[in-house]
Amino acid sequence: MTHYIASTLTIGLLTISTNALGFMSNNYVLPTPDDTNVTQLIVKLAPNEGTANGRVMTQGALSHLIAAGGMPLEYKRPMSGGAHVIKLPFPMTSWQAQEFATALSAQGNVTFAEADRRVYPMAAVTPNDPDYASQWHLQDPTQGNPGAANLPLAWGEMQNANSITVAVVDTGILNHSDLNDNLVSGNATGSGYDFISSSTYSNDGDVRDSNPSDPGDWNTDNNLCSITNSSWHGTHVAGTIAAEGNNSQGVAGINWTAKVLNARALGRCGGYISDVTDAIAWSSGEAIQGVPTNTNPAKVINLSLGSTGACSPSQQTAINTAIARGAVVVVAAGNEARNISNSSPANCNNVIAVTALLASGDLVNGSNYGTLADIAAPGVNILSTRDTGTQAPANSNTYSTESGTSMAAAHVSGVVSLMFAVQPSLSNGAVPAGNVASTIEGLLKTAARSFPVTSNCSGTTLCGAGMLDAYQAVIAARNFTVSNTNTGNTGGGGGGGGSSDVFSLFSLLLLLLPRFKRHYTNYRRNNT
Repeated sequence: MTHYIASTLTIGLLTISTNALGFMSNNYVLPTPDDTNVTQLIVKLAPNEGTANGRVMTQGALSHLIAAGGMPLEYKRPMSGGAHVIKLPFPMTSWQAQEFATALSAQGNVTFAEADRRVYPMAAVTPNDPDYASQWHLQDPTQGNPGAANLPLAWGEMQNANSITVAVVDTGILNHSDLNDNLVSGNATGSGYDFISSSTYSNDGDVRDSNPSDPGDWNTDNNLCSITNSSWHGTHVAGTIAAEGNNSQGVAGINWTAKVLNARALGRCGGYISDVTDAIAWSSGEAIQGVPTNTNPAKVINLSLGSTGACSPSQQTAINTAIARGAVVVVAAGNEARNISNSSPANCNNVIAVTALLASGDLVNGSNYGTLADIAAPGVNILSTRDTGTQAPANSNTYSTESGTSMAAAHVSGVVSLMFAVQPSLSNGAVPAGNVASTIEGLLKTAARSFPVTSNCSGTTLCGAGMLDAYQAVIAARNFTVSNTNTGNTGGGGGGGGSSDVFSLFSLLLLLLPRFKRHYTNYRRNNT
């Protein structure tokens, strides 16, 4: 067995640290033939790379390098933007090739590296869920509903995408036949934690425990708050995000492979800020005293909740904790027809605040608004998973429509989870954890569609940067690359780059490729 010592080596003209390449272990799994589709990388070296030595890359030197590598390494060609196309030694999955590229990108002398994926004619995916036809909010916005979120083309981009955990901090979630498979533990009772600390408001006869399923949030005591039936709010939000799709049943969620983490913090008459903030921090993976460790930290945390007033210090602390751990916090703007500046936690820093749209692309009557709004999403007549019980659950596995910014926020959380799913660098450490949320927010806003000229949001920033567009957001995330410019190069140089640039690139690749040699041998044995 070959042992790789963590050290710094100088090969050719390129100095790199081998401990950054530790993911290439001898246990690297060779992809199966039907999952191998990436054969090339695109690599760009940092400016002035290799110009100090000026070594010329002759054909003889190239042949020597290929022989030294022990496999058919091939420099394909230079390309636009100063990058190069390199042929991989054997076909890889998109994920494997991207990990290889990420290792290259981590080197100080590499501006970026990415998998040279195949591009195909675009095909929209229409799920076979029987009630999908009634889900205007997920459909193509060019088909009569300008405010729709444009999911069919986004679904067409999701082959081999990763499963992403989304936390729903809400009233809890019910078992539902169209949702259970997408809960982290396959059922509502074991997929999170109940953070409600008062038996007066919990409606389940106890306080905090490991059963976060929704017993109902009905209230019959008008001394506590208004008399209401159970809302099943968390189940509706969770279904919007991640109801099973294309399963010939009920509705489609936005992300069919997401896993929902159930963080119950709202009960009868709402919930305490202290319970909500603990739920936020715990959902991101933070340790909370007296609460079991969260073994499924979420990359997306949905907060379809709020209250009047400024963002409290405890809320901001919990949100900052989640952001520092690489999570994105999505918040409903609120439904009081007022400025978001007076609605918490939508007015907290580092969140994505979501306003609600009609199918026409107008702001929903009652949606909060203001310069703190980040994006607008569908928020009226949203069809999702529900229950018919007026107090305790009837376990009816039914569906119904709801309206408001809670539903709009759920759309954004679902789309953000799709963005994570198609771009590994947003969750594998290539982007520093504390920068992930701002990166996602920037991509999401850039991808947003403009409001129709007839919309009451047109020409203003009070509704957000634009209308949520799932397809454009997924494409923006897929095309995102991590730039790592070498700021330590203070030597002279300049000009040229050409053949010595190629030599430096091969020096780097040759350090990595011996770790693939055994797998390449297996690949040849299995394909001859």
